[in-house]
Amino acid sequence: MMKSVKINNKGMITIPARIRKKYNLTAGNEVAIYDLNGQIVIIPILDIEKIRTFTREEFGKVYEEIHDEEVKLEL
Repeated sequence: MMKSVKINNKGMITIPARIRKKYNLTAGNEVAIYDLNGQIVIIPILDIEKIRTFTREEFGKVYEEIHDEEVKLEL
């Protein structure tokens, strides 16, 4: 799922309501922002502990899913 948002003059973005609801994000929740090979990835802090336990293969699978979604959007 991709949703285009604009960056405001303070560098902020609004996470679309559908995504906030899907990941149970509310005001005050924190997210981690990663720069992975030229892609910005936003991950709810609540899931960071789970990600820390990923094997290299599991992380690679998640990364490939993100990459495949980006390629579809570019077409």
